[in-house]
This record gives sequence, structure tokens and C-alpha cells, in this order.
Amino acid sequence: MIGAPRHPEKEHGLPLTEGSRTPNPVSAASEADIRALVDSFYETIRGDGLLGPIFARHVSDWSLHLPKM
Repeated sequence: MIGAPRHPEKEHGLPLTEGSRTPNPVSAASEADIRALVDSFYETIRGDGLLGPIFARHVSDWSLHLPKM
């Protein structure tokens, strides 16, 4: 029907506003948890044959870069 209002959240079943989302009970991550995640991620990336060289071109000193992440 032309001109009829659309309701994408009903079409796809996805909530579009914060108020309509079901809360996700997640415990807070500590700084140590976040550091471990970032370090693990970049260690994996740096060892990747495709992505490693790309990151190596842009980061010259990982000891300075990682704390920023």
C-alpha cells in the first residue's frame, strides 16, 4: 500500500530503541580483562599472514600503541 507507514521493527522483529531492548546482564569488565582481550586480539592479528603486514605498516612501536587501545 503506497504511503502506508512502515514499521521496520515489526517487519524484522528487531527493537530500534534502547527502551524496547531486553537488558543484557553482563558483569563489568576490569581493566585487566580489557587489557588481556586487546593484547590477545593484537597478538593474533600480528601473527596473521594477511592482516599482520597491514598492521605492521601502520604501527611502528607496539609498546606505545597497545596502551592507547
